[in-house]
Formats: sequence, structure tokens, C-alpha cells
Amino acid sequence: DVETSLYIDDRMLFVQVAEGLGLKGIYHTTYEDSKAQLAAYGLEV
Repeated sequence: DVETSLYIDDRMLFVQVAEGLGLKGIYHTTYEDSKAQLAAYGLEV
């Protein structure tokens, strides 16, 4: 489901494609950065 899915990738191009399809996307660079981005969506690691 596009409304409840979150796409995570370390390649910005793929994140942009996912977002273009309506998914929420996170560009993974470091653990701490991704953890903070997940927290912004209410998810805890």
C-alpha cells in the first residue's frame, strides 16, 4: 500500500523513482541519519 509503505535505499535515483510512484522515501547514508529519518515517520530503531 503506497500510503503505508516506506522505501529505503542507498541510491538516490531509486529513492526518487519510488517517490515519483507515490511512496515515501529515505535516502540511506549513515545509520544515525537513517535512524533520525525513520523517527520523523514515528518509527523507532
